Amino acid sequence: MMISEPNSPPTKIFPWDAYVRGVLEEIIPACRFIKLACQRHLDDLESSKDEKWLYRFDVGKAKRIVKFFTALQLTEGLPYPGKPFKPELWQAFIIASIFGWVKKADGLRRFRKGHITVPRKNGKSPTFAAIGLYGLAYDDEMGSQVYSAATKKDQAKIIWDHAMQFRRHSGDLAQKIDKSVNALFVRDTNSKFQALSSDEDGLDGLNVHMGLIDEFQNHKTDVAYERINTSTTSRRQPLILTTGTAGTSRESPMFREHEYAANVLTGDFHDDTYFAYLAEADQDEHGRYDDWEDEETWKRCNPNFGVSVNMENMRIEANAAKNEPAKLNSFLRLHLNIWTSSDSAWMNMDRWRQSLDKIEHKHDDGRLEVIDPRNKEAVENAMLSHWRLPFAGLDMSSKIDLTALVLLFPPVGKQKWLVLPYFFVPADCVEKRSKNDRVPYDLWIREGLITATPGQTVDYDFVKAEVLRLHHKLHFKGLGVDPWNSLMLSNQLRGDGIPVIEVQQGYKSLSDAMKELMAWVLGKKICHTNDPVLNWNMGNVSAAMDPAGNIKPDKEKSRERIDGVSALVNAVFLALSQQYSVYTDRGIVTI
Repeated sequence: MMISEPNSPPTKIFPWDAYVRGVLEEIIPACRFIKLACQRHLDDLESSKDEKWLYRFDVGKAKRIVKFFTALQLTEGLPYPGKPFKPELWQAFIIASIFGWVKKADGLRRFRKGHITVPRKNGKSPTFAAIGLYGLAYDDEMGSQVYSAATKKDQAKIIWDHAMQFRRHSGDLAQKIDKSVNALFVRDTNSKFQALSSDEDGLDGLNVHMGLIDEFQNHKTDVAYERINTSTTSRRQPLILTTGTAGTSRESPMFREHEYAANVLTGDFHDDTYFAYLAEADQDEHGRYDDWEDEETWKRCNPNFGVSVNMENMRIEANAAKNEPAKLNSFLRLHLNIWTSSDSAWMNMDRWRQSLDKIEHKHDDGRLEVIDPRNKEAVENAMLSHWRLPFAGLDMSSKIDLTALVLLFPPVGKQKWLVLPYFFVPADCVEKRSKNDRVPYDLWIREGLITATPGQTVDYDFVKAEVLRLHHKLHFKGLGVDPWNSLMLSNQLRGDGIPVIEVQQGYKSLSDAMKELMAWVLGKKICHTNDPVLNWNMGNVSAAMDPAGNIKPDKEKSRERIDGVSALVNAVFLALSQQYSVYTDRGIVTI
């Protein structure tokens, strides 16, 4: 395969230039991070005019890699199997950037590391396979060692298998590159391309020229990355690229890589040797993502939209996510590249957010006042005005984590079930918890949504005092608790006259309560105060299911806090298992 330097007319607009222009002029739909990547390219071109700046853009090298791609033949998938792999504009921008930017001093590659993340079906595996082949045979490197790496060998071979198919079907490439069962070779330069996995012993003793780490979101540790990284020190222009789609663990190596890449693009981190391209749904300043049902959102974060990403298939998947809440998180992760807290969300969060209703306070003179739902004292007084006696649920959790107390008021007349939450966290752990859970505990404390108790653990005397205050004011019909970690406090509360009821945390106890809660939400029979802490908890819940179809909150898969929901489910359990009473002008009425 000949890929000698192509000659183009001076007036030609190169595909990477067309992409940058189209994105920044908003002709091509693109998310914020893609726009930042394009703007960075323009800014760097301007910086390269300064003699003191270390880098320049080599158009010849950029054209060479693009021409190499075009010489490859696609063998599967959309849009045209059997046709040349003509890179889309966004792909041309990525490969031209990685291979076109060089050091002025010696012409060697500027970018040594990079992170490229796109939703599924955007063609990342064929793109990485072509990059790997180029690194094997056309990167002017003697003894080149190229590796595709993943957690499992089968996954690592996806990129390698694409490379094998390119070799087999692309012109005279097979004459230049030999193959064996597990490797591709260029004997003239003593170079090879292999697949490796982090579960095997072959990661030691490498001398990596190019490392391509696929499905990085599945890597639980950074073992594979670090072994590849530390094996590049003797290379002139090594390149390590990571790719994948959003996952569920914010403790994973890929999430840390994502955060680093995002900071490079925003300019918070300065790293001229790091390339970043992040295609994902946008967030506003409050962390809210763009509407996941809006097709314009889909286009902005799927650069291959309309090519390998099919509009009709996306509509089908989105409709399924809308109708089945358990499928929503998968849609967000796989199609919008949004990191979620669990594999599948239990609650339909759109319906949950719509579960708002006005709360009225009846004054002694009969006047009704609509109150602010975040003013908990006013809500408590409103419940008193209707004499709605609440069920309560308590989730003690760990002493260093979030503790939740949730009141559930039964409906009266045209009213709905009402949820009113209270949260507690140890004051000395606020900074740590904010960092680990990635939520603004400090802001929520200032807004009165969470009570910070003194010390490094939740002070249960504060919790006890609040439970007693609320019971004396509102008269709990029952307080549901998890018996596993609340024995001492439960006994104390019983001694103070509160009807404490143990709620076993198994399928038998919780399934009906969870299903009924979901039915209330979908049937618009419940309302809440739009408390952001409870909303966050609700969005984190994943449900476990037994063979009989019973469900319960899955605390292992729900990687972030769900304490408020656990407390709410305990309260719902009491409401289903007991008769409940309200005061009326005719006295106490049992429902």
